[in-house]
Amino acid sequence: FWLKASCVCFVAPAHRLCARLLGRLWPLAAAAMYRMEESIYQIIPPKPVEQEKPPMHKSKHSGTMPPTSSTFHTPGTTFPGTSNMDGNMPAKPVADLNGRTMGKAPGITRNDPNNYMKKMAKTSKVSSLSEVKKTSPELLQPTSLAVPIKPKVPRRDEAPVMNLVTSKNYVVANAVETILAAPKKITDGAKDFLHKEDYGKVPKYLAHVKNDIDAEFEYIR
Repeated sequence: FWLKASCVCFVAPAHRLCARLLGRLWPLAAAAMYRMEESIYQIIPPKPVEQEKPPMHKSKHSGTMPPTSSTFHTPGTTFPGTSNMDGNMPAKPVADLNGRTMGKAPGITRNDPNNYMKKMAKTSKVSSLSEVKKTSPELLQPTSLAVPIKPKVPRRDEAPVMNLVTSKNYVVANAVETILAAPKKITDGAKDFLHKEDYGKVPKYLAHVKNDIDAEFEYIR
């Protein structure tokens, strides 16, 4: 109190504002010094003061809206240098492209052991013949008929012509055909190579070879 009184009484009028501030701060400083020392009043902790939180701010604008007059999503395109000048664009003018990062995280493409393909997941049960006849009989009709190779079996009413008798004598007819047939031509046989025109003569190609050899010897000499 002496300091407070001295400040109030003996300080010049120009510094009264500082004196008032010092007078207000002095009890707080004294209380702080008092709390640092041991006291029976410190056994019971004071009640925590819960500060009332203000309500969370929720913007009325979308969080994915591109910024106004931005230049981040236009390089490499035919768009102008800036975009969303009026601020009303709901999405980016150029969508983000995949593969512009360092790749997917390791193990992200690993198969899930709990999500395996079950039995008959991609196929269905094969219907029986009776079910196909009831539901879709058009599937049993052939798309194209095969060409028959063997003749058809004759019917009961298609009886062949019977009781046909011929008066031809095949033995006499064969003898007559053999007698009247023209004789076969007899070949002259194999060619006699001993009576050829150039038999015993030197072939012409050997004379040419001999002349070439003689010319080479003459060139070497």
